[in-house]
Amino acid sequence: MAVERDGENRALSPPPGLFGLGKGTASRVVVAPMDEPTRSADLRLEQELNQLAGPGPVLAPGPGADVLAVRGGDPLEALHRVVSQDLRAIPHGGSALALLLAPKGQVRGMMVVFPRDEEVLLLAPPGSGEDLTASLNRYLMLSRCRVESVAPSRLICVLGEGWRRLAGGGDGDLVLEGSGDDEVWWFGRTVAGMPGAVVAALGGMGARRVGELTAGLPRISQDTAELVRIGRGLPAWGREVTEITLPPEVGLELAVSLSKGCYVGQEVMARIDAYGRVNRTLVGVLRQDGPEDVPSVPLELAPTPGDRPRGQLTSAAYHPEHGLVGLAVVRREVSVPGADLFGDGRRFRVTALPLWEAATSSV
Repeated sequence: MAVERDGENRALSPPPGLFGLGKGTASRVVVAPMDEPTRSADLRLEQELNQLAGPGPVLAPGPGADVLAVRGGDPLEALHRVVSQDLRAIPHGGSALALLLAPKGQVRGMMVVFPRDEEVLLLAPPGSGEDLTASLNRYLMLSRCRVESVAPSRLICVLGEGWRRLAGGGDGDLVLEGSGDDEVWWFGRTVAGMPGAVVAALGGMGARRVGELTAGLPRISQDTAELVRIGRGLPAWGREVTEITLPPEVGLELAVSLSKGCYVGQEVMARIDAYGRVNRTLVGVLRQDGPEDVPSVPLELAPTPGDRPRGQLTSAAYHPEHGLVGLAVVRREVSVPGADLFGDGRRFRVTALPLWEAATSSV
């Protein structure tokens, strides 16, 4: 069955957008006078930011996640032995962010875990589901469990606390509606960590019902989604989170249990916690000088022009009030707020996260 993915990100690899962990509030911006084309674009961006900051739900660009299911004899226990999170501690109706780590602690996969009675449902960053399925199945070979891809008829992401009203209420992080061709899963937690829901309609009737419920919702663009993610300091799969990333480098400590016992990468996480700290960290940056256009990323950053790189600009976007903003993963010695970093003819100022509060206090 074909999957209808509303507003799918085309020609974007790795998938940008709302994938990470964290909380915050969207910025309400005030646009200064400017030329008409720029003003028109910025007014649209301002409107979308304000819609996202309001109480009502909005449609996010793209599906928000890939959907997987772990099925077999005891899927929660089998997955618990592999991933970084203490899945046994998830309360009834709850969920948790978890990571698949390499033996040396680097991140190999991200997922939000939703236990059910006879299966475990997973949300993975869009485009990562196939690789995550293959990786998890290698570790589950000796169990009676398998990870399978779920192909909904319709898959969308709704941002904002108002998603429960659309779902007809319900408690917990997973709200189930209907059955058979009419079944709809409301995952009340996004991979981004932003308030909202990923909505999966399993059949045609459910897809039509989801379409009717969300037909009048405002839709935010990919530019707005990326800008809000950057402002909140949320690490994205394929941007801040890569195969060389250790969870504490990008603020993913809450996805790691230090008490559950053995899992892949556990010894490295325990050593970091007990004996020291990681050498890199995630920071916000604001352009101070140089070209105003959004550069290609990753972009190497150095403490002085021509010096040895000490990190990379990993995400960048334009804000109508603050200009060129971004996230960077840098060495700790250059991560102090107020420090300058240089790359591709631009000078960036290191700022604390969340970025908007820091930006407002520095101008």
